Amino acid sequence: MQDMDWQDLKYVLALQRVEGFSAAARMLEVNESTVARRIARLEKTIGAKLIERGKARVFLTETGCDLAALAEQMETTIDQTTARIDGRDRQVSGRVRLTAVPILINHVIGPAVPDYLRGHKDLSVDLIAEASDMSLMRREVDLAIRLVRPQQELRAIARKIGSIPYGILHHRNHEAERLPWLDYSDEMRFLPQVTWMSDVIGQDDRSPVRVNDAETLVHLVRAGTGRAILPVFLTRVFPELAVQDGMVVDWQREVWMLTHPDIKQLARIKATGDWLANLMTELGSARP
Repeated sequence: MQDMDWQDLKYVLALQRVEGFSAAARMLEVNESTVARRIARLEKTIGAKLIERGKARVFLTETGCDLAALAEQMETTIDQTTARIDGRDRQVSGRVRLTAVPILINHVIGPAVPDYLRGHKDLSVDLIAEASDMSLMRREVDLAIRLVRPQQELRAIARKIGSIPYGILHHRNHEAERLPWLDYSDEMRFLPQVTWMSDVIGQDDRSPVRVNDAETLVHLVRAGTGRAILPVFLTRVFPELAVQDGMVVDWQREVWMLTHPDIKQLARIKATGDWLANLMTELGSARP
């Protein structure tokens, strides 16, 4: 027997319910010849007769009745599954995988998660602190926060959700002017803060410590090792940090949120995206 096209079963079920080609065609919103053709194809596939024609009605054979029963079971299962999925997708429940650079995960998103989850008892969140870009299109994550306008993954839904002011941060117990500059290592020369230091300060290799991640830079500044260009919101997180007076960093970094287009309408994705947008908007209010 050839492989059966399961879509043909709905034509058998329709004939059982209305006992006529015309009525079955109206029920399925197709023409009568389509019903006859799909039944004939199914009969050829399974090698058995499915219908008997009466004077005014069409009757199913024993084999036809068996297939109609199978079709009805499938219809019920599909309806129940669809209802369950629809209900789940309309609720803020399930798991959301979210990635952002470590400094945002550790000091903004992570600390805010407990309050968010208290309002959504059936939701869980995976926080992935990763400086490199994880792929939405390969479904490695559901939501991604980036500090630059997206240039890749153009099929992803990109939304600008804020901007982060930067300043020159130092330990408030030290005179900023006496502290050495802390810099990024060579592989991070593409960062705007590195460019700013080169253009405005004329930074060279005199930094006592160079790093490849802002999170490390934060801890060095907190320890009084030196001063560095960092997000101003960190002065709220760490009271020992202050913004250096007299030197203004006159730029900000944009915050973009990326979502896979296939899941953007899911309730858990929409709710988490709105929550993230509110968090990032609050960061924009932090000024030197």
